[in-house]
Amino acid sequence: MRTLAEELGSICLARGASLSVTAAQVVRPHILPGTPYRADLLAATAESLPKRAEQTFPVAVFDGPVAILRWRNRISARATVMLLDRSAPSADAAVEAVLADRARSLSDAEDLLTPTPAGVEVLAYLEQQ
Repeated sequence: MRTLAEELGSICLARGASLSVTAAQVVRPHILPGTPYRADLLAATAESLPKRAEQTFPVAVFDGPVAILRWRNRISARATVMLLDRSAPSADAAVEAVLADRARSLSDAEDLLTPTPAGVEVLAYLEQQ
């Protein structure tokens, strides 16, 4: 099994005549020792938040229904992206939770979104502060 560092280092995001950019160069996760970081990764099943996660982040990305259900109300971010595969076992519960959050929001922000590819659903809202 490959580590996350190996996986990120093997994914090429852009390739040109004199330039090749890997996912690790863009993401720069905190788990890579000895390198400056710009992203922090947290397992959806982690027992608790690390101390450094108590701040407000520019963006939080929740990958999957477990991460959405567990961390969406515990991590503060100015923008949140939730990736959800509807075929996942707990996808319906995550969708219901996000829709309930949206029902309590101040106003919708859907007009800010550009058209999405076929098969992709986007839901945006502004949270009450």
